[in-house]
Amino acid sequence: MPQSTEQSVTGGRETFGEPKKLGRIEVQRDGDRITATVERMGYRLITLKGRVTGPAELPDDRVDTEFYFKFLRSPDGNGITDPHLVYGEYHRHYELLDNIEGTLELGESPLDPVADIVIREIRSITWCRRRTIQVARIAERVPQEWLLPYVHQRYDDPVLSASPTPSGHGCKPWTDTPSFRPTATPAPTYSTTASTSIRNTGRNLTAGRRRS
Repeated sequence: MPQSTEQSVTGGRETFGEPKKLGRIEVQRDGDRITATVERMGYRLITLKGRVTGPAELPDDRVDTEFYFKFLRSPDGNGITDPHLVYGEYHRHYELLDNIEGTLELGESPLDPVADIVIREIRSITWCRRRTIQVARIAERVPQEWLLPYVHQRYDDPVLSASPTPSGHGCKPWTDTPSFRPTATPAPTYSTTASTSIRNTGRNLTAGRRRS
């Protein structure tokens, strides 16, 4: 879950256990033209380009349910604290929804094998403004042994992080201010996003609307 700011990352991970990591996210709209990119550590992971074709029917209010494992590294170096299984409910209310016709290109980094996702067809691309209220609860506490084999996915490996970027230099943090900053907080939030619904299987670096 790439996020543009440290506040977004720590808020989601430390409160709910969401697997957030720092990234650079930009979403821009110029008239009917939409461009959106996601980068991490100097690597372009997602590029979306498209054109707004008109308004879409607003969906009814909905509740999405997700779950995460919330844990911390043990201060004595003995693995991790016993994880909490957290159930989260996302109450969403849509205020604006536009259809977009466009293309999606996937890339990868040493830590983000996004290009392994195979896209057979783009089902929909939308530009939306919505309000979200996040409510969570601890469902259960589980033994750390259940999660230890997968903990490495939560953190960026420092060895791989030092590998050369596409420009030939080591990975460096961004100091500029991105134009799009998604957040997840317990209070109501407002967001304008470009979202994509896809159907995937196999491997493909570039995906566009399938033509008949």
